[in-house]
Amino acid sequence: MKTTVKVNNKLAMISEMINDSTFQILEYENLSGISSVENTININRLQDCGITLKQVKIILDNSSVKIQSGALSFMKGNVSIKSNIENKTKFSQMIFKNKKIDESMIKPIIQGKGELFLESSIEYFTLIELEDDEIIVDDSVFYACEEEIEIYKLIKKTSQIINNEEIQLKLKGSGIVLLKIPIHESEILRCKLYKDRLIVKDDLVILRTGNIKLSVENSGNTIIRDAIDNDDKVNVYSGIGEVWIVPTKKIYNESVTIEDDCYYVEEDDAYEEEE
Repeated sequence: MKTTVKVNNKLAMISEMINDSTFQILEYENLSGISSVENTININRLQDCGITLKQVKIILDNSSVKIQSGALSFMKGNVSIKSNIENKTKFSQMIFKNKKIDESMIKPIIQGKGELFLESSIEYFTLIELEDDEIIVDDSVFYACEEEIEIYKLIKKTSQIINNEEIQLKLKGSGIVLLKIPIHESEILRCKLYKDRLIVKDDLVILRTGNIKLSVENSGNTIIRDAIDNDDKVNVYSGIGEVWIVPTKKIYNESVTIEDDCYYVEEDDAYEEEE
């Protein structure tokens, strides 16, 4: 077959972690496709700011991984997909009876020998290797892990309406975990606690180790009552372990405009409603 297409792989590897499976975080050095003038302008602005499109490649060597539902882009090799739902009969009955299915616990398992690529994103990815350990993350942060990692569902207690409950996942065991994080990993503050208390007003924690306990307290009952200047609740983390804080997350959820050579930050109404 003859073609004018020149195969020139522009993917560069940012980081890699190897265990039973190999996890690679890749990035596209340049995006040249044009679908519309508006999209091209926006893509060029992103690239001018150093924001790149990233994609995760997982190499299976007679091994298996769990991935977030909907995260798979394509795969090749002698690989197969199975559900992680143990009781398939009960699962089928729920579908037949049109009962609510806990989608947060549906994590497809891909096994065999080959390669799989997850959905690309301008967001950031990071890799963690657990060694008989456990971490707790939001379901939206989890992206993939080796099958040996056990996944448990937790409901995060918040000050929000009960219908807007936040689902968290406890990841326990040994193996590689892939997380999709809202900011660059260089902006993460890894706060170590030793029988101490960490008080966080906003939802700025994306990870905590299993020994760290989370409780919700009224700001009026804490030492930061005057600093908060309202009746909002705060998240209190305590125990022995580590907490990952993303203090720069809020600025990315706000719109920034430029006027008269000065920068102004405008509050995003949608973000305000979520607090």
